[in-house]
Amino acid sequence: MDLERVTGELEDVRSEAELLKKQLASERLTVRNLETLLSTNRQKEFQTHLTASEKDSELKILRDRLTLADSKNAEHAREVSQLRSKVSQLQTEMDVLKRQLTSERFERERAVQEMRRQGLSYSSLRSLSPHNISSASRSSPQSSILRNLEQTRDRSLELTPERSHEAKAADKSVSFKD
Repeated sequence: MDLERVTGELEDVRSEAELLKKQLASERLTVRNLETLLSTNRQKEFQTHLTASEKDSELKILRDRLTLADSKNAEHAREVSQLRSKVSQLQTEMDVLKRQLTSERFERERAVQEMRRQGLSYSSLRSLSPHNISSASRSSPQSSILRNLEQTRDRSLELTPERSHEAKAADKSVSFKD
């Protein structure tokens, strides 16, 4: 009976040892699977970190480009504002010059008509030199007309160098009939 009991216990211990071996093998397989899963997750995390780092670099480059573009845009806006101001100023100057030109044309036409009325022609007036004009009789109507024309010419010469060129070009387009 002792032998049977010991044999039974031995059989139970063997069977339990076999069961524990199977359980240990199963646990080892589970550990290997978990280690593989952990390694895979670490690789994925590394790739994700690498991708995030690349995206951060791209984002920084894009922000720098945006800052540069904003800076250029602001600079262009300032240039446009300055150019608009310059255009406005030039437009005003052009209007002033047009009015001056119109006034001078009117004065010249009036002087030519006055000379015609007095019996002088414009060509005979042009043949007189400035010295002859100044030495002409101050009391005659012709000398008054000559002084008006001389003053008109002097006002044209008083223009700034850049305006003077424009005024000369405008003078060339004015024609008088004899």
